[in-house]
Amino acid sequence: MIGFDLIGVVHQLQKECGRSAVFIASGGKIFAVELPIQSLETDNVPKNLDDRLKKFDTGPSRGELASRLSDATAALAELGLKRYQISDLKMSVPQVAKYYSGTMGKALNTAA
Repeated sequence: MIGFDLIGVVHQLQKECGRSAVFIASGGKIFAVELPIQSLETDNVPKNLDDRLKKFDTGPSRGELASRLSDATAALAELGLKRYQISDLKMSVPQVAKYYSGTMGKALNTAA
């Protein structure tokens, strides 16, 4: 089930990444209303993931899987700061793509 939750996180992050990139490229004119709504939708998925992780036992692969989960959750923990930088137009489109791509990659690496 955690794999499904991670895939759900990735899907929402993909949408948020695209909207964030357009928002920045337009100087904050396009997706100014939609981006905060997307952020709320994205936030709902990690809440489900967090609930599952509290009960999750990584089993015999504790080291590797625990490390992957830690990497993914650490990247997700930066989301609030990144959103602030995006809303203030303090990130470039390549920086947005790098953060979101890296975060999604870590989540997918965990789900694999």
